[in-house]
Amino acid sequence: MLDATAGELLDLVLHRLELNVSRVGPLILSGCRQSLPCQF
Repeated sequence: MLDATAGELLDLVLHRLELNVSRVGPLILSGCRQSLPCQF
């Protein structure tokens, strides 16, 4: 039961990370392209 709870918590954290990356990532990339040449 502890493993299932830990797994669910991990899934939740990863899901939030993905949401944050999908929301913030493009902003960072576009800002990076404007200010300095990135390797993306």
